[in-house]
Amino acid sequence: MIDVPKKQKHKETLPESPNKGLVKDKFRTAFGIYVDRGPNVTGALDLLYDAVYFPDDVAASHDVQHSEKFPSRLEELEAKLESQPQVTPEREEFIRELREQLTRSLDQEALLFPGAKDAVEKMARKAPVAIWTQGDMFGGSSSFDGKKIDLPGSREQWYKIHGVGFTALRNLIAMEKDRRNPILDKTQQTRPKDVISFHPHEDKFGAKGVKKLADYFKGRGIQKVVVIEDKLGNIHRLRPLLEAEGIEVEASVLITKKNLTEKGVSEDEHPDYVVPSISEMTHIIEGQPEGVGFICDFDGVITDQSLRWKVTAKAVANTMEAKGWL
Repeated sequence: MIDVPKKQKHKETLPESPNKGLVKDKFRTAFGIYVDRGPNVTGALDLLYDAVYFPDDVAASHDVQHSEKFPSRLEELEAKLESQPQVTPEREEFIRELREQLTRSLDQEALLFPGAKDAVEKMARKAPVAIWTQGDMFGGSSSFDGKKIDLPGSREQWYKIHGVGFTALRNLIAMEKDRRNPILDKTQQTRPKDVISFHPHEDKFGAKGVKKLADYFKGRGIQKVVVIEDKLGNIHRLRPLLEAEGIEVEASVLITKKNLTEKGVSEDEHPDYVVPSISEMTHIIEGQPEGVGFICDFDGVITDQSLRWKVTAKAVANTMEAKGWL
């Protein structure tokens, strides 16, 4: 008897509605504008609301100018939906619901680069680690159309850091350290922040933030650090700021798949190490002498920013579709 393979059922992939695709484009454009203005989820969603429901006035009301770098952004923001949505939400509801999707409800762990969490754990078991990152936290001001408006923060960077499990990780390592070294005096016990400290800022190069970063290490007897970044300019910019605060950069690590020489970067501007991913840093971590801490960027080093753009755009479009806002 011949076994005839069963016919496989193939799930049909329905084409995406034009409105949904357009909203994703508008989302990426709106949030891209707020990367330049200063990351702020509320401001970007306010811009997205007008781009979807009042596209004729969006450029003027949000002072969006033509950009040589992004020549299609005005066209994308002003494009009209192909069909009218079932419901036009109130602006406040729109911002509140979508902000929830982009912060509390987003699966942050799914955005980790493979091996990134393990790499941070290896650092933290060797020396104190500072997660140093820039993004939306406590809000700020934005100026356009001749006006200055205050934008509330969403603590997005905090939700990113906590969401990938770093709070739980530092708690675990701290407990394990004290379990191996019983201490009678509670004041000498390892605190979670002695293992991994979080430094999210709207501007991570601000004087107060850099001082706090340096004080974190000096308070733990550390005078030298390894800086891990995905932007070469950030490494060069941070070094003198740390030195002014009494912290020496022992080594610099650039996370990139690009060939710096082919990109025209001179040899004297090269970092100490160039690796394609944080997961390939084991030899660098293990090769550091005792008493050297780690400063590690988050977006683009620990989590995949390209994937984040896709996932967040999809989450926004899906939520709008489910609520009949498309």
